[in-house]
Amino acid sequence: MLLGGLLVASCGSVPRDEGLVILEVSATAVVPPFASVRFSVVGRPTVRPHEVLTDPARTLRFGYYLPGPSGPADVQAEAVAATGCVVGNGTAPVEVEVGRISPPVTLVIGPAAGGGAGCPSGGDGATDGRGADAAPDAVEAGADVRPPDAVDASPPVCLAATSACSSTTKCCASLTCGTTSLGQVCCANFGGKCTRVGGEDCCGQLECINGGCCLPATRPCQGTNCCLGLVCGTTSLGRVCCGNAGAPCTRSDGADCCGSLLCKSGTCG
Repeated sequence: MLLGGLLVASCGSVPRDEGLVILEVSATAVVPPFASVRFSVVGRPTVRPHEVLTDPARTLRFGYYLPGPSGPADVQAEAVAATGCVVGNGTAPVEVEVGRISPPVTLVIGPAAGGGAGCPSGGDGATDGRGADAAPDAVEAGADVRPPDAVDASPPVCLAATSACSSTTKCCASLTCGTTSLGQVCCANFGGKCTRVGGEDCCGQLECINGGCCLPATRPCQGTNCCLGLVCGTTSLGRVCCGNAGAPCTRSDGADCCGSLLCKSGTCG
């Protein structure tokens, strides 16, 4: 049996006070059905556990950010049934390297000893020996049974655009921890996808034009990061994004048209 695929996104370098441990997780065929996997560090209760909803039919590759100091640690993975009981577990030794990504480590989950914590007899969340399809009213009195939506939600594996951030490594792939009108948040650089009309999901002076981050006319530029149809040229404002002959314009002073071109009837010419 294999677990659902997931990997904590890693952009740029790992924070200097943390190491990123990559775990390749699988479960033996005798582990009962489960809905999620809960990760924790043995003997380090201050390290926050992470529970990941997963599809048992697919492979799971999980990235775990662990605080320093560098050195050996043991990561535990618990297979959690939809009822909330633990039906399987396994551990793997890892080597935490602060500021670096450690080589992938294999972690195999086996059936939980004694049927699992909080599970009725049988260890798979079955209610009275008839299997997982037993009716709700057959649940053993006092059993620790929770509906699927009561399982603690896993924290996001990466921060989406406009989420407050402290490091690029926390942002989802293709995003950077930069500054927008919202402050220091995860945002897209030139050419990145965006959805916010005000450009809050684009870094720096970039704006969201036609679903992509770019520099609009009259914004200072240094290269090819101007929006489609514009170039980095010289106007009365200095070196800014501007339009060549035939490009649309709005400035009556012609500051959005390159060189000596003027804005006439909404067109540079």
